[in-house]
Amino acid sequence: MAESDVLDELQTLLTTIGRGFSQGLRALSVERDRTPVKVNSDIPGSVRDAVITKGTQRGLMYRALVAANPPTHIRRFGHALLRGSSASTFLSIDFDEYVPCRPSGDQWLFSNTIGGWVGVNRIDGTSRADWVLALIERLGEHPQLIWGAAFVRPEFSERNLHNDTDGMWALGRDVRKCLPGVYWLNVFGPACVQAIGEQQIRTVPTGNVNALGNNLMLQVYSSPEQWSTEDGRRRHKQVVGHLGQRFFFDRINPDRPTTAPDFGLEPLPRRKPFQVLSTNGKRLTPIE
Repeated sequence: MAESDVLDELQTLLTTIGRGFSQGLRALSVERDRTPVKVNSDIPGSVRDAVITKGTQRGLMYRALVAANPPTHIRRFGHALLRGSSASTFLSIDFDEYVPCRPSGDQWLFSNTIGGWVGVNRIDGTSRADWVLALIERLGEHPQLIWGAAFVRPEFSERNLHNDTDGMWALGRDVRKCLPGVYWLNVFGPACVQAIGEQQIRTVPTGNVNALGNNLMLQVYSSPEQWSTEDGRRRHKQVVGHLGQRFFFDRINPDRPTTAPDFGLEPLPRRKPFQVLSTNGKRLTPIE
């Protein structure tokens, strides 16, 4: 992403449909970053420069480790938050020279992503759902897009979030096995369209399908909150059944055989699980 035009396109969007969001725009490493980089969205390339600057900053320990044992290649990757006047609304950007995915343990995860959270009801007088839809419609036209989705947090939590006494982590993210799921909004890039079938996507029995360049956007419900209604759950079941459950992670049957789009990814070796020492200093708990 750092080498493409995606961040420049994002900046253009924020100066048109996102003025209310981009007032006081700044890039941060973490939510409470005390040294944010201010962004002047009227200056071309300023969003890209700020995101790369923040994303590639490294701490003292990292620099000490590199100095003690210089690597043969320093991988260019990073993470940054874009936040404007509202503390409850932000965009989260991850970039990586590993494309289209990055290895994490024995899983492959999407490596170059734009995500975020909209915590206000309206932006520039536009409802947050319509604002997100407009953002996705524009970014979703990019020819290098692989897959995208938008949802309210409870929908993702029910379908993809493990949250128990042993911790919290996302489920169904290994893109070599399947796609994470079907949600309010879904954008399928060429590899996904080829795997599922263009005609299969275009003929879903419920919802709306629109072409975004060579990509296809599927809107399952009229509003993101509809997912939990009886009608929303019926629509979701129909759409997943029509597209093929085998292409998507299933929280109810997580071990069922699945099929993923061909991203050209090789299998990764099985890694030893992390072990966490409990507070009594005696028990080791493996985390898969």
